[in-house]
Amino acid sequence: MNFQHANLVRVCILAASLSIPASALAQAALEEIVVTAQKREQSLTDVPVSVQVLSGEDFIEQGLNTLEDAANFIPGLQVEQTEGGATVRIRGISNEGFNVGFEQATAVFNDGVYYGRQLQALAGVYDIEQMEVLFGPQPVYFGQSAIAGLIGYRSRRPTDELDGYVVAEAGNIGHTKVEGALGGPLGGNWAGRLSAKILQDDGWTKVFGTGEDGNPNENSAFRLQLSGDIAENFSVWAKYEQFEANTDGSSTDAFPCNVGLSAAPPLVFCDDAIRNGLGEFEYNDTVSFGSSVSAHPFGRAPFGNLDLTQLDIAQRDAIAIDIEGSAAALELVWEPVNGLIVTSLTGFSDYEADRAQDFDFSPYANFAFPNVEEFDQVSQELRVQSDNDGALNWMAGLYWQDQELNFQADIVSALPNPMGPSGTNATEYNEEAQYFGAFAAVAWEVSDEVTLEYGIRHNDVQKDAYLWEVDSYLTNAAGNRISNAGPPNRGMTPLTLVPNGTQATGYSGLLGEMVAGDRCLGKTPNNDDCTVNINPAVLAAWGDTDLSLDENDLTHQLTVNWAFSDSSSVFFRYAEAFKPGGFSRGSSSFIVSTKGIYDAEKADSIEVGGRFGFADGRGQANVTLFSTDYEERQVEQRFDDPVTGVTFLIFQNAANSSINGLEGDLRYVADSGLRFSLAASYAKGEYDLFDDAACFRAEQRMMLGGCRPGGGSIDLSGTEFDGIPNWTITVGLGYDFALGGNLRMNLDTNLTTHDDFDRTRPFASQTPYEFRQQNGFTLINARAAIYPGDGRWEIAAYGRNLTDERYWHTQPSEVGIFGNAVAVINRPATYGVTLRYNFGGA
Repeated sequence: MNFQHANLVRVCILAASLSIPASALAQAALEEIVVTAQKREQSLTDVPVSVQVLSGEDFIEQGLNTLEDAANFIPGLQVEQTEGGATVRIRGISNEGFNVGFEQATAVFNDGVYYGRQLQALAGVYDIEQMEVLFGPQPVYFGQSAIAGLIGYRSRRPTDELDGYVVAEAGNIGHTKVEGALGGPLGGNWAGRLSAKILQDDGWTKVFGTGEDGNPNENSAFRLQLSGDIAENFSVWAKYEQFEANTDGSSTDAFPCNVGLSAAPPLVFCDDAIRNGLGEFEYNDTVSFGSSVSAHPFGRAPFGNLDLTQLDIAQRDAIAIDIEGSAAALELVWEPVNGLIVTSLTGFSDYEADRAQDFDFSPYANFAFPNVEEFDQVSQELRVQSDNDGALNWMAGLYWQDQELNFQADIVSALPNPMGPSGTNATEYNEEAQYFGAFAAVAWEVSDEVTLEYGIRHNDVQKDAYLWEVDSYLTNAAGNRISNAGPPNRGMTPLTLVPNGTQATGYSGLLGEMVAGDRCLGKTPNNDDCTVNINPAVLAAWGDTDLSLDENDLTHQLTVNWAFSDSSSVFFRYAEAFKPGGFSRGSSSFIVSTKGIYDAEKADSIEVGGRFGFADGRGQANVTLFSTDYEERQVEQRFDDPVTGVTFLIFQNAANSSINGLEGDLRYVADSGLRFSLAASYAKGEYDLFDDAACFRAEQRMMLGGCRPGGGSIDLSGTEFDGIPNWTITVGLGYDFALGGNLRMNLDTNLTTHDDFDRTRPFASQTPYEFRQQNGFTLINARAAIYPGDGRWEIAAYGRNLTDERYWHTQPSEVGIFGNAVAVINRPATYGVTLRYNFGGA
C-alpha cells in the first residue's frame, strides 16, 4: 500500500469513528465495576485505593496484545519495551536499566501469582476477565516490589456453559493475529477452558543496505484451565500456560552524533550521523546522502535519498531477544464453616531468554554482548478470611517464595584505536532468594457509612549470589596482543573477518559488513556466518565473589472510607512500603571493593480520593490526590571499572525523593447511547537529596559540579525525575446504533496526549543534548464494527496512532561507550481489519 492510499485509509477510519448518526438507543446505565484490589471481590466504590480497570472485552475490541498496549489507555501507567526487556512505571516510579540483580518497583500479578522479573512483562495478555492497575504503594495484600503500585490480570475462567471465541486480525507492517478460546462443562462438577494466541509483525523499520525488515517479532502462547468442586464446600482451579516471544532487532537510535567526524579522536559513532550527515533531525525527515565531509574510512557513501524512518534505526542482529516461558497455578478454596474461607494459591513460573546486543550503539561491532538468562520461581500463599458479611471483617495470610536466577554473558570488544586494547569479559551470575511474608488486615464498619481498616505485613528477604568473572585479551594470527598500535587513520582494530566466505582484512571487511547491513553478530545477508578470525583469548584477570543479603521490615496501612450515598464515597489512605535490596551485577573489581550490595528502598504515601456517581447511574467520576516520599531510593548510576575500563550501569542507594500529583477518570453514558470517558494523570517527581550522582560523560567533559574527566559526582538535589510527562490525558468517545434489519454498528475513538518532558536527566545547555527533551505528542486510535443483534459475529476496521506520531518510546540514561545515548522509537500508524466469531454464551 503506497503512502497516499495509507493516509486515505487512516482518514476514512477516523471519519467513520467520529460520525454520530441520528438514531438512538434506549436509556443505558454504566455497568458496576468489581475489583479484587484487596484479594476479595468488591465494588469499586467500596475500595479505598486508586484503581483503573480494563475488561477482557476492551482487550479484544481495542486489539490490545501486551501490557505495553494497555498502558496507552491508562494515564499514569507506562510500559515500555527496552533493549534488555521491559520497564514498567506507575506514577513515574520505576527501575530502569539492564541489571539482573534489581527488584521491580511495579509488581505484576498473573492470576494472583507474582511475576518476579521484568522480562515476564513481555508475555502476551489474552483471554482475560479483567486487568486492574493499582496506583501507589500496596504493602499489605501484595507485599514486596509493589512500592509504586501493581498490575494484576485474571484469566477468563471455565464456566458450566459452552462459550468461546475466535479472532482473526490482519493489518499493515505485516501484522497478523489469530486468537481464540473454548471452554465449557467436562462432566460432573468439572469445567475446562483452552486459550491460545499467535501474533506476528514484520516490523516497521528497514535494514540499511539490504531492505530487510528491521525489527520483526513473533509472539505465541496457550493456556489450559480446569476447575471443579471436590465437595460442596471445596473448589479447585488449576492452569498451565506457555509463551514464546521473539524479537529480531529494535527500533533503536543512537545520539548525539558528530556530523564532522574525522580521523582524530574523540570518536563518536552514530548510525544516522555517519550515514546521513545529520545533527538534529525529526524522525520523519527525508535526507540526502553523498557528501563525504570526513576523511574517516567509514565516510558517507552515495545511496540516494531515503526516508529516515526506513533506515537502520533498527539494529537487526545487533539487538535480539528470544524468550520462552511457562507458568502454572493451583488454587484451593475451602469453606469449613459458615463465614470462614480458606484459600491456598500455589504458583510456578520460569523462562529462558537468549539475547544479543551490540551495546556500544555504533554502526560497528565494537562490543558484542550475547547473554542467556534463566529464571525459576515457586510461591505459596495461604489466606484465611471472613466472608465479608458482618460489621467486622478480617483477613490473615502467610506467603513464601523461592526463586533462582542464572545469568551468563560474554563481552567481546574490538575497540577502535586509540581507545584501548581489545579483549573479552565472561560473566556468570547466580542468585538464589527466599521471600517470607505474614500479613493481617481488619475492617470495622463503624456505621452504615464509615469503614475503618488497618493492615500490617512483615517481610523477610534472604538472598545469596555468586559472581564469577574473567577478563582476557585477544591476539592476532601471530600471537601478539591486539592493542593501541593500529593504522594511522584510526578505526577498527585490524582483525581478519570472513564475510560471505571471502576473507577481507581490517577496514574494508568491516565496511563491507556495515554496508551489507550486518554487524558480525549473526548471519550475513547471504546467510553466511560472520566470524572473527582470532586465536584463543589469553587470560588477563579473573575473580569470583560470594554475596549475601538478609533484610526484614514491618509495613502498615490505614484507610478510612465514607460512603455517603449508594454510589459515592470518599477515602483517606496512609501506606508504608518496602522493596528489597539486591546486588549490582557489575565487574568483579567493583563488587570486591564495595560488596556490590544496595539496600532496601522504603516509601510513605498519603492519598485522599473520592468516587462520585451521578445522572441516575449513567455517570461515575473518580479522583485521587497523592503524595509519596521515598527513602534510600534505588537508582541506576554509572560505574567506570578502574581495571577493565568498561562502563557499567549499576544500582545504588543514592537518593531520597518525593512525587506528588493527582489522577482521575470520568465515565458517562447518555440517554442516546453515546459513551464518553475521560482519564487524566498529573505527577511531579523530584530528588530531595541526591548529592553524589555519578557523572555522565558529557558532564565529565564539561566538568559540571564535581565532575571531572574519568569520574566525579554531581549534585542533582532539587531536579525533577526524567522519563515522565507531568500531564497525560485520555479522552474516549463511543456510539452504538442500529443500522437496520438485525445489524448494528459500534464506533469508538480515543485520544491520548502527553506534555513535554525530559527523557534523560538535564545536562548543561549544549546543542547535542537538546535531544534529551521529548516534545509533547498525541495518539489517536479509532475503531468501527458491524455485528448482528445477537452478537454472534463481528467485522471491524481499526486504526492506531492514526496521525503517525513519532516519539522516543523509551530512553535509558547515557549508555553508549562513546558518550552517546540511545532511544527506542515508537510504533508508527497501524491499521487493519478484525473478524470475530463467538461460540455459545461468549
